Amino acid sequence: TTQNVAENNKPDNDMAFGIKTGLSMVLVYATFMFIIIYGVRVMRSVLEEKNNRVVEIIISSVKPFELMMGKIIGVTLVALTQFIIWIGMFVTSALFLNTGFMTMQKNIPAEASETMNKMDIQQIIGQVSHTLLDMNFGLIIAVFIVFFLCGYIFYSSMYAAIGSAVDNETETQQFTLFAIMPLMLGMYGSFTIFNNPDGPLGFWLSIIPFTSPVAMVARIPFGVPMWQILLSISLLIASTLFMVFVAAKIYRIGILMYGNKATAKELWKWIRTK
Repeated sequence: TTQNVAENNKPDNDMAFGIKTGLSMVLVYATFMFIIIYGVRVMRSVLEEKNNRVVEIIISSVKPFELMMGKIIGVTLVALTQFIIWIGMFVTSALFLNTGFMTMQKNIPAEASETMNKMDIQQIIGQVSHTLLDMNFGLIIAVFIVFFLCGYIFYSSMYAAIGSAVDNETETQQFTLFAIMPLMLGMYGSFTIFNNPDGPLGFWLSIIPFTSPVAMVARIPFGVPMWQILLSISLLIASTLFMVFVAAKIYRIGILMYGNKATAKELWKWIRTK
């Protein structure tokens, strides 16, 4: 009957859902942690050059905007190289697991095969490998890289502006909250995505540029309509360009300001300066 078929397929569906949820959590935490880690690295680099007065020599040869973007792009390439290595290792492991399991299944004795069938080991391993290989890894990897890069540039520009506006790391705490809170909202909001990937909360978190770098990669293993992906990418790219523009205005003035504790009002004046 239909009910029996549904009951028989339920464990497979649960396992596939669990695998997708696990992959989603890995992508979310990787995006969240590396955006913060590399963003803070950019901020500390800017702050160190400012305190050592090295920046005064550097900007005699290059424009402040070029210096800021050089730092961001340089760290971006390091992070991208690291992710490419990890992605290659992950895909190779999935292929090796599936191939190795099929070879082992052919070579094991009949008695051992019956024992494994009773323990459902074959079913579990087969379901894991097939679920991984059935995913559209090309789309998942492409979306992950695009959202990580845009999200990283978006927040690193913000961190670079913060580093240029203060004189020491203690003063950065009053501004870094504005960079961390949207990411935390996107990460913790992603926990609801695991249970309802197509729900309204998951949709809006993956569309709003402040949270989309984290929320969209949480949804992508479960399948996302292409129009939502394109809309989210378009909004994120536009917001990233705007954030770079705003950060550059703060950076070019703040990098040469010393002994003056920046306030939100003063930062607004720097942004409006032509």
